[in-house]
Amino acid sequence: MFDDQGDGNIFGVTDALEALSELAENTSEAIIRQRASQRIQIQTRVTIRAGNSSQRHEFVIEGLTGDISNGGCQVLLNRPLLAGDVYWLTFSDEHVSIGALFARCMRCRVVRDDTFEAGFRFFHEVDLASALRQPGGHQW
Repeated sequence: MFDDQGDGNIFGVTDALEALSELAENTSEAIIRQRASQRIQIQTRVTIRAGNSSQRHEFVIEGLTGDISNGGCQVLLNRPLLAGDVYWLTFSDEHVSIGALFARCMRCRVVRDDTFEAGFRFFHEVDLASALRQPGGHQW
């Protein structure tokens, strides 16, 4: 039933433990220390779907970013998300031209009864400087 593949990594336990360790270090102080790039305060719509392609159209939440950086973003939502899960984020082209990408939910906190704040880490960094749009709709 629990066949060891010979590498001692039953059920991908090594990856799971690494992810758990990363989430455990997710304190306010640790988050600030980990930020390698400047965060830009920008409010743009984002659609959040399940990262699993077979469930992508079953789970849809609309949110609003509080800030974005090259490596992640903060989003305000009306429903909570599960920290550690992978999501498919699609950003409105209104203020940034990022498109869609995979991100891991690093935290989800209650702001008030009907509002939650989620912090995401992108799987691949984005070039935020070239993705920002000027107020007239032109890219900087």
